[in-house]
Amino acid sequence: MTATGEGAATDIAGAYQAMSAMPGRSIVPETSAQKLLGVTPRTTSQWLADIGL
Repeated sequence: MTATGEGAATDIAGAYQAMSAMPGRSIVPETSAQKLLGVTPRTTSQWLADIGL
């Protein structure tokens, strides 16, 4: 698998598709990093403002 191009995108999409079918791969709210770390993701607008755009 290469790091660029359509082939890589297809491979990555396939990997995510396979992982989504595996038991226990879901992130439930109770065990999410957001809950465990007590953080809230920034919105796109917040992120852009933070980087000066």
